[in-house]
Amino acid sequence: MWRFFCLVVLGVAFNTSWSLAASLGQPRVTSYAGYTRLVFDVSFDSPYQIQALGAALKVSFSGQAVTPASVRLGKPEVSGYTLENGGGNAIATIATPQGVSSRHGFRAQRLEPSAGQSGFRLVLDFSGAYGDISEMPAVAALALQKAKGQQFTVVLDPGHGGNDQGALGNGLIEASLNLSLAFRVKKWLEGSGIHIEMTRTDARVFSNDKRTDLNARAVASRGKTAFVSIHANAITRNLWNSTYGMEVYYYDSQRHKPWFVTPAPAPRAASPESPLASPDAPTSPPDSSVGAADNQPAPANVAVAPSTPDTPITPNSNGFGTWEPLEPNSPSTVTSPEAPLTALVAQPERVAASKDLAAGVLSHMLGATAAASRGVQVADFYVIKYSECPAILIEMGFVTHPIEALQLKNSSYLDRAAYGIALGILEYVEGLVISP
Repeated sequence: MWRFFCLVVLGVAFNTSWSLAASLGQPRVTSYAGYTRLVFDVSFDSPYQIQALGAALKVSFSGQAVTPASVRLGKPEVSGYTLENGGGNAIATIATPQGVSSRHGFRAQRLEPSAGQSGFRLVLDFSGAYGDISEMPAVAALALQKAKGQQFTVVLDPGHGGNDQGALGNGLIEASLNLSLAFRVKKWLEGSGIHIEMTRTDARVFSNDKRTDLNARAVASRGKTAFVSIHANAITRNLWNSTYGMEVYYYDSQRHKPWFVTPAPAPRAASPESPLASPDAPTSPPDSSVGAADNQPAPANVAVAPSTPDTPITPNSNGFGTWEPLEPNSPSTVTSPEAPLTALVAQPERVAASKDLAAGVLSHMLGATAAASRGVQVADFYVIKYSECPAILIEMGFVTHPIEALQLKNSSYLDRAAYGIALGILEYVEGLVISP
């Protein structure tokens, strides 16, 4: 009798364990140009929790069970994953070469189950191009402290314009995008104590002859505190999985290299979150948990229509947020074209200042957007080569990249990028003051 009872209990336990193990299967994996998608079909409704661990993403499905597995994928954005049981949960740990945080590297969305199934689907998209598209939190107005009362003028140069549209991709026109970001930077710095001039405030340029136009922009730097040229990048489809992010250039006659040398970003290591985190994001390092109820990105934020969640992300989706160029309050005065300038040769102080400005601006842009970093680089772009003050050229991202194009259409993302640029400029100007 005792033996029969034990067999019955073991049979019940076995059947229960088998039933739970079948509740969560291995994810469906699909690779697209620019990102990799994992879809978990969860057989019954239950809470789940997502934790960004820096090098991996951990997902715990409460009350679920799974057949343990370790799968190597070798995708550009996902190395592989493991499935295990622990504490009454099914746990999936997904390794990511580019790294993840609550603000970077992935998007998550919960969708209705596939036809004929129960439960739900958890869709996870991975790409090193993903940054923070949440609305900007309230921040203090930018204002000079140490340098208060002194005169500083910074020139913002929205690249391209006129008959030169710049890079084109996914419905984005670089010339318009550059102008929109420049206006946002200007707006952040209004009332800060720094006077802002712009080389253009609409589609018009100094000249449709490119050399003449570039020279006029460089001349606008004469007698100014700093010159900041704003641009966006472009790449071909075969580089989408490896090339993305922000970079800032300065000119150094001893170190410049051809402009087309653009190394891929290094894998992103785990690091503390920026102080400028989104309101819903944790303020602790990336190993903080992000629960399912903590406003994981909605389907619209990943530009996936609920009716077709397993289709590739569509960069031209209208549901990813708004993007409208801001209008200037009034035209800014710029210097008229003059004779060609002389390149910054043998001027180590100006080169060093340009490098410092580039590093500060990039650092604050990354902190505000959680974008991937392509680093501070050196090149001989005309406007920074011939500028007469410390000068940098910003590349805010790639309009031809399917993920970055969506972000560059997002107003909150542009506000974050502009805030980072403005904060970097303010910090640079403050650093020009020598304490007594």
